[in-house]
Amino acid sequence: MTHSGMRTARIGWIDAWRALLIVLVVAGHAIGTASHYVPAGHVDFYEFVFKVIYSFHMPAFFMLAGLMTSEAEKELPIGFLIRKYFKRLLVPYFFFGLLSMVVYVVVMPYFGRFSSGSTGYYGEFSGGAWWHPWVSLLYGAVFPGTDGFRCNSVLWFLPCLFSVKLIGRLVLGFFDRMRMFYRIALILTVCIVGWAMQFAAIPSLPYGLSKLLWYFPFFLIGYLSRPVLICRSVDGVTAMEWLRRVAVLVIFAAFVVLIWIVPNLAFRGKLLWYLVQVVLGVLGAFLSMRIAARISTMFSGVCFQLSVTSIGIMFLHKYFILAVMSISGVRALWARSALPVGFAISLVVMIASVAAAWLLSACARRFIPWTIGAQ
Repeated sequence: MTHSGMRTARIGWIDAWRALLIVLVVAGHAIGTASHYVPAGHVDFYEFVFKVIYSFHMPAFFMLAGLMTSEAEKELPIGFLIRKYFKRLLVPYFFFGLLSMVVYVVVMPYFGRFSSGSTGYYGEFSGGAWWHPWVSLLYGAVFPGTDGFRCNSVLWFLPCLFSVKLIGRLVLGFFDRMRMFYRIALILTVCIVGWAMQFAAIPSLPYGLSKLLWYFPFFLIGYLSRPVLICRSVDGVTAMEWLRRVAVLVIFAAFVVLIWIVPNLAFRGKLLWYLVQVVLGVLGAFLSMRIAARISTMFSGVCFQLSVTSIGIMFLHKYFILAVMSISGVRALWARSALPVGFAISLVVMIASVAAAWLLSACARRFIPWTIGAQ
């Protein structure tokens, strides 16, 4: 597909939103990594920034996936969609997964020796049986009873998104034809089971199924918001249909509040913090969308390039962060710097990692586009 074709198909602010979210992924990992090396008095600030980013950026990714699911897509043959999602999501997953296995065996032990950090977290690249990462790669999740794929923890996202989109197709295929009562019953069931699975002692299920019911509501919120955010018109959507969609969103909002509060009612002192997390999650996703709409006109070219290479950036950036961690001078600078200087270093590491990962991803898109799901 041509450059102009991609712009037309993807919409400018959608590209900007995906670009912003992938930059936040890198920022979260860079800041989270830096928190292991900064002076003890600065750790709380780094952890706060890390929590703010992680409070909304993954729900926003699944909302974006739902937003980009067209009305026509749910009518396509399931076999066609399986092939489409496999090429777009699982081919990059297996390619970068196999690449991660090689790096895990050849390179990671070197980084592990130099990047133990104050907590020892980044010294955990070795250990476990040799087959643990391989079976987890095929399983699409951490295989029960193994160490999983520590070597690249972002691998979980694409199998989970594959499951969400595929099951989304199955659900949306009859969701619009259901009566309101059965829609509500289905949504309540998904929410209750998804909430319960966060606390049940169940093994990690293949291809993100353990997380599917947790993220599927965000996918559906994105889908239900599509007529407003994408079509920007109510043509063909009746007033009753709008009332139904609003009712669905209200139900989701109520359950988002409940799943945060109910498990912690015994700890009323923490109730306010959970309310803050809910507000950060909801507002953060929509605020990031609004910011993306603003920057899409100012940096359209940059946003487009980051968007179309986002999968490659997602998988490659951690290695560049770890490469910086292996430089003893950088770690020493972090350990003795004042907060503004240390945080500035973290941002520089983030920008450099995005740039390096983008460069390799851009090369892959040019010469081997199937590795990053380019169509």
